[in-house]
Amino acid sequence: MKDRILIYEEKSKKQEFLISCNAVKDKANELIQAYNEFQSWDLIKTISDFDELYSDPLGTFDKTLLENIDIKAKGNKTPDPAVLSALFQIDRPGYMVATGQSEPIKDVDCPDCAKKPQSIKVKNIRSNAEYNQFAGYLIFINGFFQLNNPAIDEYCDRFNIYAESPEQIALYEHWQSVCDILNAHDKKYVLSTSGKQSIAAVLKLQLSEATAGRFIIDNIRISEIVKYMKQ
Repeated sequence: MKDRILIYEEKSKKQEFLISCNAVKDKANELIQAYNEFQSWDLIKTISDFDELYSDPLGTFDKTLLENIDIKAKGNKTPDPAVLSALFQIDRPGYMVATGQSEPIKDVDCPDCAKKPQSIKVKNIRSNAEYNQFAGYLIFINGFFQLNNPAIDEYCDRFNIYAESPEQIALYEHWQSVCDILNAHDKKYVLSTSGKQSIAAVLKLQLSEATAGRFIIDNIRISEIVKYMKQ
């Protein structure tokens, strides 16, 4: 007797999960790519570098500017990164758009404006919840993320329904034997299409071509029975 038999695969749930993993990977890599391309001093080399960038994309970018552009002023005043980037022709506004960042408007003639974010149409790199949910299914190699296929395969196995206990396997093999007997009979003594449909309906089987073809197990029905047996 087999250790377990795959009865049903929830393909839509598996595909939804794979799409989400790929989307988070791509969005994380877009953030890294933007940081690497919009300044020339630093690259994201480790997962710690990425965690810092992820937690504060604009703050990390501005920190890199301030650390690498040596402009000093009396009184320990810090240069404005927006002014500094314009002075050295660094496309900070482009980086903000690429990574979905905004910052308060600074207008000395309008104190209340400082409380309002700049109006910038952006694409979302990702949300914290989304990244944290799928980070375990990614691996960081050579400065970018790739899919962690073993972890993904292990997770996707939960979308498979198996007959595992002796009782479950016996149930599945019983219905498979019923189909085998009916198909062997049909091969010798051809059944009409309407006759097949009637038999399939009475025995709660399916036909391989929807309304014709071979008798096959109704895997969804059997999987529901198996799930009930596991409780």
